[in-house]
Amino acid sequence: MMYEDDSLLDLSCDEDLLALGHLDDTPQLMMDATTDLVAELMRREQAHRPDAAYLSTVQRDGMDASWRVRIAAWMVAVATEFHFADETMDLAVNYLDRYLSTMSASQHDLQLVGLVALLIASKFHEPDALLVAEAVNLAQLAGFTGPMIRTMETSMLRVLEWNLHVVVPTHFDTARRVSAVPGRESGIT
Repeated sequence: MMYEDDSLLDLSCDEDLLALGHLDDTPQLMMDATTDLVAELMRREQAHRPDAAYLSTVQRDGMDASWRVRIAAWMVAVATEFHFADETMDLAVNYLDRYLSTMSASQHDLQLVGLVALLIASKFHEPDALLVAEAVNLAQLAGFTGPMIRTMETSMLRVLEWNLHVVVPTHFDTARRVSAVPGRESGIT
């Protein structure tokens, strides 16, 4: 098929959607789309939300909130050291909490669970993912080996049913920024 205008054949997706003039003329359509987007994000987030009461209902090895605070802080330190994106950390915490919503972990094994959650999240989201060898170095003092890390990775993926593409807080922030119409409030706070 022949086209008079070759620009019709340009399939690149590098245009700035907010710079398109017709969007400024239809802020209500953008508001409706934003509302729909947030509703869909909330629906999808609910589908993969961890059990909020897992510390009391699932954990049988003495785990309490302070353990989770410490492992999350350690995970943030590791993610920062490796320059991981915020979304990677959000995914890792989601994986950690969803795993712990199903499986009990001792204080010793909690570091392995957190490390593997970060490993999986980095493989899913980062261009330069954490390597198992790097994970072994991080967990060396706790005595975790490569085979132990791989076994936990397999266990976690099974518990998560391989549902790794989940909605996390950074997705709501991205939706807020993308949906903002110049000169108007986005409607998302």
